[in-house]
Parts: sequence; structure tokens; C-alpha cells
Amino acid sequence: MTYSIVNDVLGTKESYTILDRNYNGITIHQVGTKELKKCNISNILDIMNHLENILGFVGCNEKLIICFSGYDDDSREIHQIPEIRKFMLKLVTKKPLLPYFLSSKDNYRAISMCCVGDVNVLKVENGITSISAKIPKDISHPIIVELELFARKYGLDVVKMRESMKDIPF
Repeated sequence: MTYSIVNDVLGTKESYTILDRNYNGITIHQVGTKELKKCNISNILDIMNHLENILGFVGCNEKLIICFSGYDDDSREIHQIPEIRKFMLKLVTKKPLLPYFLSSKDNYRAISMCCVGDVNVLKVENGITSISAKIPKDISHPIIVELELFARKYGLDVVKMRESMKDIPF
């Protein structure tokens, strides 16, 4: 049963929300406020390593969503919150293949990756914020290199790999 895949191995921890059945096997990690304030990425790295061990690396594509607790009443967008930006930058620096893991459902991967990029608000209309975003080269280059190395290592088409990541503002 996919519902308990992470729970069985890592045990129950307060900061984990494990595999919401509505997401068809996608692991949802709820980053707690203490974890975020300390910029502690160890729990999410444990989950990513576990997914690799269980699914194999190729099977980890779009199998992760990272959520942040404590901001439900905050009117800022996720990319405007300094603690989240710092956390995501540390995570993508440590694990450049993070975009491969992140689910693109509902633009989640693109929104998450905006946290490590330069974002400009273009307009806000009827509660919808339009932005332009770009991940700086010093951050995007290692990600692109790792994705291409990964594709070659596992015999995947590099062009298709790039196309599958077109939602990321490189």
C-alpha cells in the first residue's frame, strides 16, 4: 500500500504528512515551522533518499510535494517568504536534482522553483498574481548539468528531459 511507504521506514514524525492518497503515490512533506526556521533539510533529504531506494532513481520523477506550515494566514506568495527561499535554496544546492523529484501537478514544481529565482510581479488581477521569474545561472547551471548527467547515466533522452522541465524558469 503506497500510503505508508515512507511511514514504515522512517517512522512517524511530527513534520511528515505521508502520501496523501489523492495524489496517486506522491509523497507530501509538510515542513514544520521549527524545521524551516532552522533551515533543516535533513528530513526532506531522508525522504528523497528513501524514495530513491524504494522506487529507483528513474521512478522518483514527480513524486514529491513540499508544503510549509505556519503560513496559512500570510498574504505573501511562497517566493516572497525569506525563510522558504532560504530553505529551498539550501535544498536545491544540496540536491540539484530536486526539480526531477518535484511534482508538476498544478504548477507546483514551477512555483517551488521560483523560490530560488528572481521573481517580478507583473500584475495582480482578481486575486491572481502574474509573475516573471528567472533562476540565476549560478543556481540553474548545476541543476541543468546534473539533469543531463542523470539522463545519460540512465539512458534517458536528454532532449526529453529538458522538455519535461520546461516549466522551470531557467
